[in-house]
Amino acid sequence: MQSNTVRIAAALSVLTVVAGCSTFGGSAGTNTVASAGDTGGQAIVRGTCPKVELREGTSSYRTYKGGAKKGPDSAVVRQASIDQASRECRVNGNQVTMKVGAAGRVIAGPAGGSGPVTMPIRVAVIGDNGNVLYSKLTQYKTTVPTSSAKQFLFTHDVPLTLAETTSAQVFVGFDTGPYDTP
Repeated sequence: MQSNTVRIAAALSVLTVVAGCSTFGGSAGTNTVASAGDTGGQAIVRGTCPKVELREGTSSYRTYKGGAKKGPDSAVVRQASIDQASRECRVNGNQVTMKVGAAGRVIAGPAGGSGPVTMPIRVAVIGDNGNVLYSKLTQYKTTVPTSSAKQFLFTHDVPLTLAETTSAQVFVGFDTGPYDTP
C-alpha cells in the first residue's frame, strides 16, 4: 500500500513540474510563458500559454477481449483514464515549444490481468478559425502490474509560433483515429 502511495506522489510531482507556472485542466486565469533564455529559470509573464482541455468522450479508453472495438463490460481487458492535463510554454524568439502533459491511470479489466497496453493519445491544436494547426497521435505504451492500477504521465512537445498561441485551443485525449497533420 505504501508503495502505491509513493508512486502516486511521484507521478503527481512530475506532473507539477511539467505544469510549470500553468494551470491544470480547464482553469482560466493569467497564463504564463517561460522564456528559454531566462538565466534564473523562472517563468515570466510574456504572452499566452493556451490552456489544455479534454474533449468530451476522450478521457477514457478500453481494450476488449479478442481485439474487438466494443463489447460488454465483462470483455474489458484494459481500461485507462486521463485525470488531469497541463502545459508549459517556452519561448525562443517567435517560436514557442508547448509541453503538453496528461496524467492518468490504467487498470486491468474483468477479462484482463497484468501485461502491456498501448494507448492512442492525441494532442491537437485548433486555430481561431477552426483550422487544425497541429495534430499528432502517439501510441503510448505501458504495462499494467498484477492486481493494481498503474499511474502514467504522457508528455509531448508541440511547436507553435507566438502568434498562434494567442487564440489556439489545445486538446489532449485518447483517440482511435488515424489522422495527423505535418
